[in-house]
Order: sequence, then C-alpha cells, then structure tokens
Amino acid sequence: MHSSARLALALPLTAIFAAAQDVNLAPAGVASATSTSGFGEVAGWANDGNRDGFFYNNSTFTTGNLPGQSWQVVLASASVVNEVVIWNRADCCAERLANFRVEIKNGATVVFTQDFLTSGGHVPAGLSLRVKVPGAGVTGNTVKLTSLGLNPTGNHYLAFSEVEVIRYGVGRTINYAPYGTATASSNGSQAARTIDGFLNGIVQNNTVFTTTNSPGQWLEVTVGQHRIDAIRLWPATYNNGQAYGCGNLRVAILANGVEVFGQNIAPNSLLPINQPTVVTPPSNTQGDTVRVTSLGPVGAFERVQLAELEVLQFAGFIGEQWAYGAGCLGTAGVPTLSCAVRPTSGATLPLRVDNVPAPGLALLVTGLSESTWSGLPLPLNLLPAGAPGCWALASLDASNLGVATGGVATISFPIPASGALGFRIFQQAVVVDSASNSLGLVVSNAIEQFIGF
Repeated sequence: MHSSARLALALPLTAIFAAAQDVNLAPAGVASATSTSGFGEVAGWANDGNRDGFFYNNSTFTTGNLPGQSWQVVLASASVVNEVVIWNRADCCAERLANFRVEIKNGATVVFTQDFLTSGGHVPAGLSLRVKVPGAGVTGNTVKLTSLGLNPTGNHYLAFSEVEVIRYGVGRTINYAPYGTATASSNGSQAARTIDGFLNGIVQNNTVFTTTNSPGQWLEVTVGQHRIDAIRLWPATYNNGQAYGCGNLRVAILANGVEVFGQNIAPNSLLPINQPTVVTPPSNTQGDTVRVTSLGPVGAFERVQLAELEVLQFAGFIGEQWAYGAGCLGTAGVPTLSCAVRPTSGATLPLRVDNVPAPGLALLVTGLSESTWSGLPLPLNLLPAGAPGCWALASLDASNLGVATGGVATISFPIPASGALGFRIFQQAVVVDSASNSLGLVVSNAIEQFIGF
C-alpha cells in the first residue's frame, strides 16, 4: 500500500455533540416538471418526504416519454446544500432512473452539476443514489433532474420516488442499527430485514419483516451501548392487495435488559405509510437495545411488521459509512464498492468490489478529499481521458490492489489504531477493463468513511 502519512493524523475532537441533525429541505419547496407520464402523478409526490416506492400509493413520479424532460424543486429559500439523495421506485421500472443530470442552481447560476449513469446501468429498485456536493457544499435554491437521453429500456422516461435535498447538521446523522443484531419472537430468521438498509416496504420484494399474528410479538435490535437520539420505524407499504402494517406498539430502549425509556405508539391504527414513525427519547438516553412489542390487535392482526428500524445518533463519534455517486458501465456491468464493517479505530475494513471483468484487477483508491485531487476539482469527469460516464470521486492518497475471483474482489484496508477518531476518508474502486473504453478503466461508486469508536 502506498500511504500518505497524513492518513494517520487525527482531526481535532471538536465539540460536535450538540444534537443538530441533518435537514431535508425539499418538502418545504415547490416542485414542478416539464411533463408527466400521464398516469395521474404530480411533481409534488417526489418531494413530499415519502420514500415509498409503490406508484399506487401516490408516492412516485415519472416524466413523459420525451427527450430532455426534467423535474425540479425550488426551495423555500436559498440554503447550503450538502447532498441530494434520489430514491428509486421499488415496484417496477427501475431502469428509468438512469442517464440523467443533477444540477443545483442559485437563481439562474448553476453552482453544481454532475451526470449519472450515462453509459449504462441504473439505480437499483427501491434504493437510492447519493449525490455528494464536495467540501462544505454550495448555496442554492433549486435542484433539478434532467433526462440526458434514452434509458436502458430504450425510452425517455425518468422516474423516481423521492428527491431529498440535505443540509448537514453540526455533526452527521448516523444510523448504527445495520451494525447490530436483530432478533424476534417469531420468524427470527428474517429479522435482519429490519436492519439491512432497504426501506422498501413492498412485502413481496422480501425486504419486510413480519412476526406471526399472535399476542405479545416483539422485535429487538441490539446495537451496543450508545446514546440514542431517535428511532425511526419504516412501515410496510404494499402486500399484494392484502392487509399490511402493524400498530398498537411499544417502542422501548433497554440497557442491560432494563427499560430506560418507553413510548406507546399507534394505539388504534396502523402505522402511516406516507412517512416513517419517529420516536424521540429524552436527551442523552443511553441504551444497548431497541425493542418493539405488540400491545394488542389492530383489527384482525396483532404483529410487528416493519421494512426497517433505524437507531439514530445525530452527532458524535460512532463510526459510519455512506456510499455516494455511481460507477460507469464496464463489460461485466457497473462496478460497485461496498463495505459491511463499521469503520472504527484499529479495524480492518474488507471492501468488496463487484462486477470486475477478467483479468480481475481492481485498485482501491483512498483519499483525504472528495473535493480536490492534484489541483483538479472533484467530482472529475473522465470523459476527456477516454472513459465516458466515469467520474473520479476521491483523491488518490493511498492505493491497494485486489485480484477478483468470480467477478468479486475483496480488498482489506487497515485503519490506524490511534490518532484516527473523527477522521474522514473517501474510497473508490478503479477496475481494469480494456474492452470497455479507450482508457481501459472503469470506476465504481465511492464510500465516505467516518472513523469512530
């Protein structure tokens, strides 16, 4: 590994513990579009705060099948924008979120722009694309998505379920449930669905967990002793025409098996499908487990049924990682970079690169910046270098080479045991693919790693 000594430096442990969470500015804005698909959708369904990807819940948007169509949201006022998160539909037509441009404008001036998935590929069904604005963000009042041409299915539709315009808080909102363990009173083998990162609430997509229909059912997520600032319960949204959802629940935080906080929710109704249900404990509540328990039937059902349970801390030094950007199409598909281990001091991160073609060589690039590289601004369009649709998303301050087996390369990245708390690094995979373009390389999405304890 070729490492810069700067990777071992510690950031000052600034006082970011104030509970200042990230804010989604989009719902307070006004959305409009140049056209619709004609099936009754309205532009405002894509900035209503509802990530539900089922069209018939009035929660997704699709432009018309015409060249150059666009959707935009004008914010209530100009604000710093740190990222734009675009959620795809979950019921069908995932290929329609492809070959598009994201622009942030301040008045008539474009202050940020980046193109996505122009050479092929699409955002997977029910998942999201995080568009990260480098550095401290930009000030803008409009976010616009524009189709750049045909999508992979050969039409001009541009479709998505939600567009979020995020301004960061003092710290960063961290969900550490995915690094915990989920158990349940019944159907326990499927309990991990509640912490897999899939908010998609369509039951037949196998992303929703449901206990049996019987008294006293429960779900627990054990996360280790941490401060818990909020709990978000994402509901089931569709179940093939059958009854779905749950209600009359108690949400509790436990510490060493003892309840330190509890709140009863939805006593006489199902959880709403148009928003997550948020439970906020008192300030500085500490616990190691979140438990959701049924308190009795709602209608004919008594059960716990959730698409996802998130355990949030609004600021602090719990390590977390965020995928951002998108890769470009190679001969084996679009390379993807992922990591299932939480970044902590002294940990070794196993980063996985998928869709690596023969000869199976993947280079993990690790950088200290997502805004500049050797004097060049990031993200950097690699089209002039001979790689259309590819963007450099992280600076090159260290690199690790991996060899793929069966199209998958796992590359280990050690984090220093000391001096790394509160540090951020940015990582992206570069894949050798001589048949893909004149540069002979394609790239993956990127991952931002925030190193904690």
